Amino acid sequence: MKTYQVGSHIEAYPHEDTKISIYNTNTGKTFVLGEKESSVFKFLNGANTLDDIHQACPFYSKEDIEKLISAFEQIGMFEIIKKKFNPFKIKLRLFNPNRLMKEESLITKLLHYMILAGGPLLLLVGILFFRGNVDNPEMFLSGVMAEFAHLRVVNIIVFVAIALVSLALHEFAHMITARKYGVNVPEIGVMLYFLIPCAYTNITGINLLKSKGKRLTVLLSGSVTNLGVIGICLAVAALIKSPVLGMYASVAILFNLGAIIMNTMVLLKFDGYYILETILDEPKFREKAISHMLGYIKMTFSKNKEAKQAFNNSIDNNGAFLIHITYCFYAVLSLSYVPFVLLNTVVPFIM
Repeated sequence: MKTYQVGSHIEAYPHEDTKISIYNTNTGKTFVLGEKESSVFKFLNGANTLDDIHQACPFYSKEDIEKLISAFEQIGMFEIIKKKFNPFKIKLRLFNPNRLMKEESLITKLLHYMILAGGPLLLLVGILFFRGNVDNPEMFLSGVMAEFAHLRVVNIIVFVAIALVSLALHEFAHMITARKYGVNVPEIGVMLYFLIPCAYTNITGINLLKSKGKRLTVLLSGSVTNLGVIGICLAVAALIKSPVLGMYASVAILFNLGAIIMNTMVLLKFDGYYILETILDEPKFREKAISHMLGYIKMTFSKNKEAKQAFNNSIDNNGAFLIHITYCFYAVLSLSYVPFVLLNTVVPFIM
């Protein structure tokens, strides 16, 4: 008789004692199975037939189990589909954070509160230390700039190390706050996103959090950590007053400030975009906006008067018209932004 086996591309993690969080490594999507669904899932190991599963899970009829298995199949649990290569989103998974941070561990809770409270506090302390210990900021900065004029290979190596540490802290902050709320975080890695090198943390599981506040906390935690790093750099530079250390502190401040600015962008799928989605309660906001705009263009040039009139009527009231304008405005900016950046990057080298 036929048996069922979940593919090797599916990873499962405990969720709220009786549930299971499922991560599909091919699609990058996360699902949570309820208690009864989880019971069936545990028997999909290639050794059990439908009768075996029904005997172990009598709360489901055979027909119900077949429907559930069919639903599992639709979300890609069984078939290993070759992942399509996307040249604009090349990912390299580094490790699985779930094994590093446990939801209920004391260290996770402590780090969570240190991130949320420590980031703003460290920034405030750093600013106060700098103002209180650097009597002549102009002279201090001129000394730092003089160090930049005599860069050596070792300085560049330290700059790269500063950038990597700052990126790691940003991504770890996302991971820690997400794990504190019980979110499945299956991967941290690096990627080229529209040729922009960056790190990433897979926190798609936050969409399962009912609290909008918790989702926003996870999304903002990376930038809050960057603020804390800026504060530390200001305090250290002010206390030690070394031009060399000031140069390294300046690079760290600029990099962390750049990371914050980058993650406020809403036109690419960085933290700012997902914050916008959360605030608007609009999952896949970019896709919806582009689809709506393309539909509007199609209707504008359509010869089908009835379809054209129906579309115009659908956006006729004030609320729908505002959504229509928002979608079209965002879609135009989003689609034009990447070509604009690429042109400004490539043209100077050609000229």
